Amino acid sequence: MASDALQHCKGKLKIKFIINIHEQCLKIVSATPNNKQIFIDCLDKIIYNYLEDKDIFEKIYNKLLAKRLVNQWHTSNDNEELVIKKLQVVHHSEHILKMQQVLQDFYLSNNITNEYQLYCKKQNFSSIRFSVMVFNSHSFSLCNSSSLTLPNKLERILNSFTEFYNCYHTGRKLICLYEYSKGEIQTLFTKEKYYLQVSTYQMTIILLFNNMSLWKVKDIEDQTEINTKLLLQILCGLLKSKLFICTELDQNKVEEDLKETDINTNYTIKLNDSFTSKKCRKKLNKPVEPNDTEALVKAIDRDLKVGFLSNDIDQLMQ
Repeated sequence: MASDALQHCKGKLKIKFIINIHEQCLKIVSATPNNKQIFIDCLDKIIYNYLEDKDIFEKIYNKLLAKRLVNQWHTSNDNEELVIKKLQVVHHSEHILKMQQVLQDFYLSNNITNEYQLYCKKQNFSSIRFSVMVFNSHSFSLCNSSSLTLPNKLERILNSFTEFYNCYHTGRKLICLYEYSKGEIQTLFTKEKYYLQVSTYQMTIILLFNNMSLWKVKDIEDQTEINTKLLLQILCGLLKSKLFICTELDQNKVEEDLKETDINTNYTIKLNDSFTSKKCRKKLNKPVEPNDTEALVKAIDRDLKVGFLSNDIDQLMQ
């Protein structure tokens, strides 16, 4: 039973166990999207009747909720609301208020996108297809991304949206989370036209090749200001996809077991003019993290330790 297993779990193991239960619930919902009663029974029997550490679950759920909404992995907004309402019945905490705020911000973001499109038409601003999600930093649980210098075309879009947003919300500061943003670009250098679904980091790198056909890795780093470790991870993925070619690397090794540590900053990268794909739309924006669950477990475990330490200090001061 889930209750017996949970009682014997401690620390990181307990957090991982709760995440696994959470993911199992979502799989059930995905398999039976029209049967809400199954989802309700799953919540009642597997989680809420057994879960003692509700603070831990709420913290986990808040982080996963944010990731689902941003990456558009959510199965149903109704189910998200149902979970939050059930949590309110058994427990009242700051985490639940944050969940409600995140979900509300998600709904408002659709209106903001539509209003911005109208703004672009009035300003005669030729905009690419653009959508945005604006979340309150107090309730949003995802951390800031690493640095990035956008290409001029993307920078103009961002500046235009910032100007629009500031007209309605003075005094607020927008912080872009590039790690969670993505887009689609069309190839013009291939015989067949392909649409590449890429992250903003990938897009920034690929668009450099509109200006020059060859780039050294260190020059890409200087132009984009992406930190070296992340840049090598991204280039490794683009080389494996065969969109890029590196003449200093053995192409057989690239296809088999290329690692980012195999790429030297003095190596030269170029577009593969012979790039082909079986699909006209190719997804390249795969996560660069090797184990997203492990990263989440470590982050939550660290946050909980800080919280426990803060509580101990408060009690000592009292």
